[in-house]
Amino acid sequence: ALLLPLTRPMSLSISMLSNVDDFVDAVEHLNETNTLNMVSENDKREVSELTEEMSKGMSITSDSRKSSSASSSQDTTSRTNINLQSPAPGVLPATPSTESSIAMRSREGSGEIGSAEKWERKRTFLTEGDSPFSSAPELERSDPSAYNSNPEPLPADKEIVTDEADFQYNDGAVSRPNYTTEEIDAIVEQLNALESDFESQVTVLKEELRTKDTILRALGDQLAESQNRNEALIGQLTEQSRTEERLREEVALGSGVIRELRDELVRMEEEHERILTEQRQHWEGEVMNAEESVKAEAQRQFADANTCYLRLQAEHETVVSERDALAEEIRKSAALAAREEQRAKGRERELLAEAAELRAALAAAEARVAAERRERVESARAAEEIEATAREELAASRDECSALQRSLAAVVAEKEKVVTENQELQAVCEELMAIVENGGGEVTDS
Repeated sequence: ALLLPLTRPMSLSISMLSNVDDFVDAVEHLNETNTLNMVSENDKREVSELTEEMSKGMSITSDSRKSSSASSSQDTTSRTNINLQSPAPGVLPATPSTESSIAMRSREGSGEIGSAEKWERKRTFLTEGDSPFSSAPELERSDPSAYNSNPEPLPADKEIVTDEADFQYNDGAVSRPNYTTEEIDAIVEQLNALESDFESQVTVLKEELRTKDTILRALGDQLAESQNRNEALIGQLTEQSRTEERLREEVALGSGVIRELRDELVRMEEEHERILTEQRQHWEGEVMNAEESVKAEAQRQFADANTCYLRLQAEHETVVSERDALAEEIRKSAALAAREEQRAKGRERELLAEAAELRAALAAAEARVAAERRERVESARAAEEIEATAREELAASRDECSALQRSLAAVVAEKEKVVTENQELQAVCEELMAIVENGGGEVTDS
């Protein structure tokens, strides 16, 4: 039993049962080919058009048979024409004829039956066989779930009466008119042509299905390749993420080292500034102490000289000649002391100038250190080089500080030398005073 797509009611003639059988074969083969419902709407429309053409051809053949059998027109018309106008879809009964026809069609599909045997089977079916379509209503394509694979056979005593009430189905026996060989050959040719058309359409559909299968396989291969490529890209992305995480950790570690180096540099700069400040304060204190000492010593010397001068002036009133000589000696001693004092002041000015030069050099070194500090921020390697340069500059500054300390020691030594010379000068002055005093006593005695 099959479900056939019929769009409108049509009249079938019992004389065209072989035609219907071949049509059922073609439609069944088409239904088996499109089990997965891959037939498009155009294919459905083509099947409907072929069905309509088939019904028209069968109606024309039936009309020709009516005109040829004019002697029994009323009785034959009532017996041969059945109007199948059922509004609901039906199911073909599973009779022995349908089962044998299905078996024959399976043999045809397997290649066991030749064209001559097909022709003979169709001819025998038209003249002798039973057809399951003699009382079947119009069939429409419906849901496969509605298909009844095991329909109940019609009871033997059931009668199917048409509008003329002349055609009956009693015990499976149906009366059929006889046909000539030419008519049967014409019908067979029509059926063969229709079978060829359906086979060509089925071949086209098979080719389309094979093409679709090929496309699906190609798409499956492309999908598998895309999935493999996607997995490879995911693996690369994971590896890149791990590499990026490792690089981030290394960058964080490098940033920590740079921060430590920067902190060390800041600490060294602060230590350097502190040392320079202490040295500057020490130098300024030493210079101020030296200035105060020199000033105090000079004031003391001038006070002593003034006292000695006043005393000598008092004594000069009594001893004019010796006073002139002594005054000349005193002037010489004063000139010598003035020269020594000027020389000491000049040396002091030189030391101050050297200290100013050292401060300028220190400022220049600080400027260089600041410039190098700005350059050190640019990169870690530059920071290391600048740190080494800063260390060298610090060592040079320390060397300069040591040199300045040595210079200060030399100033102190020079100061001590000046003090010694002043003491020697004072001793000479005392000797002169003693000589003057002794000379004055001798003059008085004489």
